[in-house]
Amino acid sequence: MKFTALDENTSSKTQNLKNVEERLYNAQSIIKDCIKLTLEDINSNPSCEKEYVVSWANYLKSLSDYFFVASENSGNKDIYKKVFRRMMFK
Repeated sequence: MKFTALDENTSSKTQNLKNVEERLYNAQSIIKDCIKLTLEDINSNPSCEKEYVVSWANYLKSLSDYFFVASENSGNKDIYKKVFRRMMFK
């Protein structure tokens, strides 16, 4: 899934959004590769599934926790709730 790219004629605020979307898109490619590697290894080595479950759960929890703390520290703690609600219900 490609994130929405904004027009070249943008204000600095929307330019920041464009930069974030581009970085998220680049990170998504790396994460997809990790998912593929994980599933390939689990398929050929089912005994390592638990370790991958723990590893992925820790990673995703860490990312969620960081987003929560950063949103609270920014004074906009509702952004965390809005993002996760949108993920759950869209």
